[in-house]
Order: sequence, then structure tokens, then C-alpha cells
Amino acid sequence: MDYTIRNLTSKDIYEFMALTKYIDAETDFLGSAPTDARPSHMQIISSIKSGRQIIMVAATKNGLIGHIGAFWRRGQGSRLKHCMNVGLGVAKDFWGMGVGNALMDAVEEKAKSLGVVRMELEVMQHNAAAIALYQKRGYLIEGTKQKSIKIGTELINELLMAKILA
Repeated sequence: MDYTIRNLTSKDIYEFMALTKYIDAETDFLGSAPTDARPSHMQIISSIKSGRQIIMVAATKNGLIGHIGAFWRRGQGSRLKHCMNVGLGVAKDFWGMGVGNALMDAVEEKAKSLGVVRMELEVMQHNAAAIALYQKRGYLIEGTKQKSIKIGTELINELLMAKILA
């Protein structure tokens, strides 16, 4: 399967917004639900232009199939700007094809170029495939957030994982 990894552009915004909603609807492994409020078109463009986060996409000739974002969750102050939080989403039809790994490669390289040393993420404890991907990439489990996600009536633990990019 042919796809490219690239930065999100303003031309991609509406397709990107539809993709994130689609991915949220097809899996319960993400913290957002398809009915949750989403950033507006202008908020996403502003975020891209301001450099407050990195947003990259995986695209085929038929459209977007995955995305990754990295952002300074705790701010860009002098004591915190070396650390980013990352979130990944790939359409289910493309799971197991290396798309997630390629997106992780791209965002880690971009983060390194910005002086980032530490990448953090949260993953639901029962998402074995994602945990395996992150561990293969050098992410270590640093702790557990007890009952931090609620899907229906079920409370789910998340693992805190991090990688030093040195």
C-alpha cells in the first residue's frame, strides 16, 4: 500500500476533522468519542501556524488514513518545553500495515528538530496492539492512571508511557 507521511496543511482541515471523528467512532481505544466537541477549522489552522503543536497525516491517493499530533501539554516554559505529549489515530482498515509506526517516526524526528527530549503518551491498559507498538519503539511504562477513562459504565485504566529521544 502506498502512502505518504506529511505535515497537515490548511487544505486538509475538513478531511482531517472527518477522519478524527471517523476513527473515534470505529474504536473504543481513544479518549474521545465521536460526539465530543472538536476544535474548529480556525482553531486547527491557528494551532498549525502558531507552532503550538505538530500535526502530521498519513495520506494515500484516495485520502487521509491516519494522523498523529504532538503538543506541549504542560506549556512551553523553559522548564517544560523539552517534553511533548503524543496522540495517534489510524483508520481500522489500515491497522497492522506500518502506518502507526511511520507516523511515530515522523513526529519523533520533527520533535527532535524542535529540541524535544521526552515524548509522553497515555494508552488504555487493554489496548495490547498499541502498547506493543509503543514498546517496540522504546516507550516504557511509567505508571497507571486508575479508572481514568469511562466508556459507558466501564472505568478503564490508562498506562503512562514515555520515551527519551536522546
